[in-house]
Amino acid sequence: MRSRTGRSVGIAVAVVGLLIGPLTLEQASAAEGINFVSRCLYSHSAPDDPIVFPSQPGASHLHDFFANRSTNASSTYASLRRAGTTCRIEGDTAAYWTPALYDSGKLVRPTHTVVYYRPGAKDYRSVQAFPAGLKVVAKDANVRATWSCNGSGAQGRPQTETPACPDGTHLVLHHRFPDCWDGRRLDAPDHTSHLMFARRQACPSTHPRPVPAISVNVHYPSDGGDVALGTPDTPVAAHADFFNAWHQPTLERLVRACINAGRHCGQNPPGV
Repeated sequence: MRSRTGRSVGIAVAVVGLLIGPLTLEQASAAEGINFVSRCLYSHSAPDDPIVFPSQPGASHLHDFFANRSTNASSTYASLRRAGTTCRIEGDTAAYWTPALYDSGKLVRPTHTVVYYRPGAKDYRSVQAFPAGLKVVAKDANVRATWSCNGSGAQGRPQTETPACPDGTHLVLHHRFPDCWDGRRLDAPDHTSHLMFARRQACPSTHPRPVPAISVNVHYPSDGGDVALGTPDTPVAAHADFFNAWHQPTLERLVRACINAGRHCGQNPPGV
C-alpha cells in the first residue's frame, strides 16, 4: 500500500580541495564503504522539537528521540552535554529525532536507529567533524528519505514508497542528511539552508566545508503498508533532526581515524 506521509518519500578547506582534487566515480563508489556507525536505542517520545519550537513544550507533532536521554523542547547544547546516551558509543550524546510512525492509525514505537557517518560523494581526506552545537533539520529538498525492509528474506534496495514487508522482516526509514556546511552558522532561520548536498563529488562554493554525510536509519516493529508520520490524520513528510552534542574530541577522533583514514570502522570503531 502507498505511504500516507504526504509525498514519495575557509581557506584551509579550499587549499585542501586544490591539492587533492575531485573524486573519480570509482573513488566515490569505494568511499561508500568508509564509515563509522553509531547504534542507538529508542529513548522516548514527546510533542517537542528543540530546533523548530525551542522552549515550547507540546508545540510540535509527536517525535521519537534517540541517543541523548534528556532531549526536550528546552534542550540546549549545555543541557545535552550533561546527559547520558542510549548509544553504544558513549561519546555520542547527540540528539536525533524523527516524526512518530503510525501503522493503520496505531502508534508504533521504534526499537533503535543506526546512524552511519560516511564521507559521502567527496574526498574522504577532506571531511571535517561537525562543529559543536550544530543544529539541522533534514527536510524538503535537503533530505533523501527512503524505506526498506530489514531481516531474513528482505530483498531489494531502499525505495521512495513504503513497502509491505514479508514475514520475518521489519520496516526501516532512511534519512540522508546534507553534507556540506557554510562554515559560519550553527543554525539557520529555516534550520536547513546552512547545509546542502555535495555536487559533482565536491562541496559548492557557498557551502565549502565538507562534513560527514550522515544517514539516520530508524527501525520499526512493523510490516509497513498504510503508515503515517507525525499524526495519523494529517501526516507530515519524512524528515529528521540532528543536534550535535557529541563529546567533541571523540567525534573529531573518529572522523580522523575512520573517515579521513579511509577505513570501514562500522559499529566498533577504534578506542570506543
